[in-house]
Amino acid sequence: MRAQSNMMEYVLMTFFIVIVLIAIIFFLTFFQVFQAGGEQQKALFNRQLFIAKYFLASPLFAEENSVLDDARLTALSEGDGCEELKGILGIDWSAEITVLDDSRRITCTGFNYPDCNYWSYCLQNSIGDNIAGRHSARNQSIVLPVSVFRPAGERTDIGVLKVSVYPPR
Repeated sequence: MRAQSNMMEYVLMTFFIVIVLIAIIFFLTFFQVFQAGGEQQKALFNRQLFIAKYFLASPLFAEENSVLDDARLTALSEGDGCEELKGILGIDWSAEITVLDDSRRITCTGFNYPDCNYWSYCLQNSIGDNIAGRHSARNQSIVLPVSVFRPAGERTDIGVLKVSVYPPR
């Protein structure tokens, strides 16, 4: 009888040790999964910052450091500007610049320049569907205040730069 009792203690102890080991394995697995998700968020944020810094410092957009030139913005928003930018910055991103001037949003083109206040880049992918609609629940955006130089009126206006990056599918 005593031997049976000792054997039952070993079986129960082994059972609890196995349960604890399985719990530790699940904990470590979920920790790795959450860690990978955090790394992906960090990578997306770093990409957003890189694209925003590129817009603010590149001579394609900026008159001087952190001051965007509306004539350059308009010229690059037309034609194959997005394809050229995709070659530099990659795919699955978009950028929008809006001047805050109490008027309705008017997209800048060569026909209505300088009476406009909105520029957008790469809102559609190569297939032609709207990335913002396709990834709207998953896109990550950063919004920064910017200065926009308006040479037509020799003034500088305050605007907003919104950079969106879309995670891989």
